[in-house]
Amino acid sequence: MPVYNCVDDYTGESPHAERPEWHAGRRMYVVCRRDLPPGLATPQCIHAVAAFNVAWALNPNPEETIVVVQVPDEANLRRIARKLTDDICAYGIFFEPDIDEYTALATY
Repeated sequence: MPVYNCVDDYTGESPHAERPEWHAGRRMYVVCRRDLPPGLATPQCIHAVAAFNVAWALNPNPEETIVVVQVPDEANLRRIARKLTDDICAYGIFFEPDIDEYTALATY
């Protein structure tokens, strides 16, 4: 599955250097896999938020609301990523090299 990293393929830069209007006042949703042990799931959520912020060149806002939800497994996580890609929605997805799998994603 291609990773939608929200970076312009031609320039290699984020098309949203400034905080985009769609971002203002919205909740960030972090989708994590339920089949991961809690000790692994928590850092994966943090990685997904970081992946989103790096891909979209956004600085984290400590006052924004973050909602964490779960999906059963990697297949369902990837299904959500495909849907976000199809709908042209901004997201960041994290691939954990230690287990060679996608583990969490973040979106608005």
